[in-house]
Amino acid sequence: DLGLQLYKFGAARVVMSWRTKPMGFKWPSNCEEVPLLTRVENNTCYFRDGRQEDFDAIILCTGYLEHFPFMASDIRLRTPCALNLPCLYRGVQWYGTKEGTKDADGRVFYLGMQDVYYTYTLFLMQALWAVQVIKGLLTVPTREDCVSDITQWVASNALLTDYNAEIDNQTEYMEVLRRDTGYPVSFAEAAEMFKGWEEDKHE
Repeated sequence: DLGLQLYKFGAARVVMSWRTKPMGFKWPSNCEEVPLLTRVENNTCYFRDGRQEDFDAIILCTGYLEHFPFMASDIRLRTPCALNLPCLYRGVQWYGTKEGTKDADGRVFYLGMQDVYYTYTLFLMQALWAVQVIKGLLTVPTREDCVSDITQWVASNALLTDYNAEIDNQTEYMEVLRRDTGYPVSFAEAAEMFKGWEEDKHE
């Protein structure tokens, strides 16, 4: 996403270094995927395959690797990149559902932790949900119901075998946040737009 934004706004050259495997899309002619960046000296970047090249800027993307060393270990989110995460009711409010964790009386929220299609729209809806809970405008169900809901959403990850299923799943999640908060605009039609966008990326 960042690479295409840089291309869109006129970068002369965009080089994306991959940690595990290349994405393999048909990039514009001035965009390229290369193996892992191993070191930087002044403006020169060195890559795992032996190549080197000078660059004007480096943007570090963590690949959705959450890391919260400043949080107490029993309320620290530890999860791989996924659409639906453990310990977070509505993907936001912390519950200690895993071994070694504990509840936080509903006072700990993690925003934007999921793998996302909706990006900023999802961040907006999560923030709106959290604000309504904090201000007492939205009542959260019992702990038992929240934990059950978390478990069901996490289990749904196993059914997400392609991007169509992932988009439908996250659209359903967005609709849940919309209904909870009373947000007036439905996201149902956005799913087809995202599917078309994915198809275009893979063509």
